[in-house]
Amino acid sequence: MSLSADYQSKIKILNEHRASIVSRKSELTDAAYQIFSIDAQIRDQEKRMERFNLTFYTIHCSQCQGGIKEDEPHISIDSFHLCKNCIHTISMVKSSTEAEISRGLPKGTIKLDCKGPLQMFHKSNMVRKSGKFWLIHDQVLTMYYDSGRSTNGFELSWLDQMKKRLEHLKKQKDFHEQMRSVLPEDSFTQLHSAIAQISDLEARIARVESGKLPYRCSHCTNWIVDKDIPCLYGDYTICEHCIQTIGSVLTTSEAEHKYKLSPGSIRRDINREVLKRYLKRGLIWQSGNIWLLHEFVMKHHYLPRKKGTELAGNELQHET
Repeated sequence: MSLSADYQSKIKILNEHRASIVSRKSELTDAAYQIFSIDAQIRDQEKRMERFNLTFYTIHCSQCQGGIKEDEPHISIDSFHLCKNCIHTISMVKSSTEAEISRGLPKGTIKLDCKGPLQMFHKSNMVRKSGKFWLIHDQVLTMYYDSGRSTNGFELSWLDQMKKRLEHLKKQKDFHEQMRSVLPEDSFTQLHSAIAQISDLEARIARVESGKLPYRCSHCTNWIVDKDIPCLYGDYTICEHCIQTIGSVLTTSEAEHKYKLSPGSIRRDINREVLKRYLKRGLIWQSGNIWLLHEFVMKHHYLPRKKGTELAGNELQHET
């Protein structure tokens, strides 16, 4: 077996173990940590294989900076490139109206929830207000509405849950130490059990917070190279690139306000087929009764024209 094939075999086995843990996640109290540990081993093997088989990319995604293979689905307009992961990410952003229809929710439900239980998603742009409308990422619909509108699964990250469990065990340890004089035999066994669990949890938390092991974004599946702990919701991890990509989706009203265009300009240009090339590539799409677009459209189409108009105006004013 070649060295490359050996790496691939090990990665395949690790992914099979990972899939097995994911399938039984509800039965395992430390499933998220086990997945994190296996991910670290997978990344280690992949890095070894990358060093052995160097891959060179001619283009990189303008959003996530990842390499794009030429035969992979992607968007390219001039020097702007969008990989298949980022295309998928922006396509999952919906208006609250479309989201309510897709889940059979009463009108106005999501708007109310965005100001209540879904506020925790604001920091990741998975729920955000764009102009006067609320936008929501499809993952939130899955995590919250498809699970009976409960926040229990993501209110605390798996790391927070470990820390909460650690604090609980420390209180148990203190209690059993106090009870040793009353129930020496029972307390001795329970005390040592608590001490062992505390030691195990402290070692796991230290390993996670060391910054030496990588996280993998649950959304784009790319590796997170930053040493800081990423944004976590339960066992769902979202990287900074995906957060920025989701935040780059704007309603036409927000885009017009941000780039100082007259209200209705973009919708008018859509109807006139001025923005046909962006529509064709999925950088502009309709969600419910509103239009959404990637901010690249503003930077590539409107900003140069706006600057050109302002420059021409300044030259005319100078001549007069």
